[in-house]
Amino acid sequence: MYFPYLEEEEDYPLECSRIYLNTKDYPCPLVILSSNTHYDDSLLYSALAAFPPDEDGQEAKFNLLLWKEGHLYYTVVFPRSKHRPDCYFAKGSEQMLISPGALDMAGVIVTTRQEDFDKITEEKVASIIKEVGITVEEAAKKASPFGAGFGKLREVCGAVTGMVMVIGDLYGYDDPKDAAGKKKLYALVQKLCGAFEESEGSLICRELLGLEKGEDLEEPAIRTEEYYQSRPCVKACRRAAEILEEYVKEQKKKMSEYITTYTGKHFKPTEPDPELFDIADIAHALSLICRGNGHVKTFWSVGEHCICCAKEAKARGLSDRMVLACLLHDASECYMSDVPSPFKKKLSEYNEREERMLSMIYEKFLGSDLTPEEKMQLNAIDKAMLWYDLTFLLGEKQESEAPELHIDLRYEVRAFGEVEEEYRRIFEEQLITVQNKRI
Repeated sequence: MYFPYLEEEEDYPLECSRIYLNTKDYPCPLVILSSNTHYDDSLLYSALAAFPPDEDGQEAKFNLLLWKEGHLYYTVVFPRSKHRPDCYFAKGSEQMLISPGALDMAGVIVTTRQEDFDKITEEKVASIIKEVGITVEEAAKKASPFGAGFGKLREVCGAVTGMVMVIGDLYGYDDPKDAAGKKKLYALVQKLCGAFEESEGSLICRELLGLEKGEDLEEPAIRTEEYYQSRPCVKACRRAAEILEEYVKEQKKKMSEYITTYTGKHFKPTEPDPELFDIADIAHALSLICRGNGHVKTFWSVGEHCICCAKEAKARGLSDRMVLACLLHDASECYMSDVPSPFKKKLSEYNEREERMLSMIYEKFLGSDLTPEEKMQLNAIDKAMLWYDLTFLLGEKQESEAPELHIDLRYEVRAFGEVEEEYRRIFEEQLITVQNKRI
C-alpha cells in the first residue's frame, strides 16, 4: 500500500492539521487528514459530514484507515458510491465474492474463495476499488468550496464546515479552470457564512465557546445531554442547517419560475425579457421539437416546418421581412412549447401570452409587430403547410383540395444539426437584408 501524499515532518508548523483531496495517485479519490497535534476529532467529523449514509440508512458511505508515523497522525477516508462491486452479483465464472471494506479499499483484497484468489489481478483490484469509490468529479465538487484556509478548519465551527461541504456538493464546480464557477461559488459561501455570523456572532469555534486565543479545549469529553447543554453546538448545527435549507428552497422556487435555455439563459416564460431572445436557442430548440406532438409517421421538426414556410414566402415573391417572419412564426414554442389545437382553443390565457411573446420576437428581430396584411399572408402559408402535414405525416384525408405550393415539399428526415444550421443561415441572411432596408 502506498500513499504518495505523506509530508515530511519539517513541513508542519507547531500544532497543525491538514485536510485535502487526492484524486491522482489512487484508483479512487481519497480524503486525507494529517495532524501533528492530539487527534483533532472535530476536523475528522466535519470531513465525514459530507458523506451521507447508505440508502437504507444503516451504513455510512465511507471507509477509514488510521495510523501514526513519528509524531504525525494520518487518516484516510475512502468515500464510497456503492456497497459491493458488480462482480459480487455476477453469475458463473464472472462472479467474484469480494466485498471491499477498509483494508480492501487500501489495496489489501480479502478473498473468501480459493478460486477468487487465483484469478484476481492488479487490474481487477484497481477496477473494483474504482467502482465502489466515488468519481473524481464527485470528489472535486465536494472539495471545490475550500480554498485557502481549509487546513485551518480548527478555527471554524464544524457546523459551518458541514454547511460549506454541502454547498460544494450541491452547487460546486468540478473544473479547476472554471474561474466563473469559482467566483460564483465563493460568493455563495461568503453569503451563507455571513448569514451564520450575523445570526450567531462568529464563525470561529473558539469565539462561539468564549475561549481566548491560545486557550484550548479539554480532552474530548463524553457526548452526553449535559455536555451539549453546556455548548452552543446543537444551536449552531440547527442554524447552519436552517440557513442552507432556506437558500435551497429559495433556489428551487426560482428554478420553478424559469427555464434554462440551450445557451444557458434563465428565461421566464411568464415574464419574457426581449433581451434574452436568442436565435441560437430558437434554432436549436425548434430543430429538436417534433410537429404534431410527435404523432407523426416520421420525424418532422418545427424548425423544418418554419424553414419551408420561409422558402415558400420567398418563392411567392413576398418581402424579405415576410420571409423572416415566416421563419420566426413558431419561435415562441422554443420558450412555451406547443399545445394541441383542440386544447389550445380552451386556453385563452395561453393564446394571449403566445401572441404577446410572438409580437415581442417580431419587434426585436423585425423592428415591429406584423401588420394585419402580413398576418394574413403568414396564416395562408402556415395553413397550406398544415394541409400537407396532416395528409402525409398523419394520414388524415382532407376534404379541401391541395393548396398550391411554390416549393418542392419533401418529408425527409434530416440531422438535427443540419436543420439548425440552415435555420440560422436563413435567419442571418434575411436579418441583414431587413436591417439594411430599415436603415
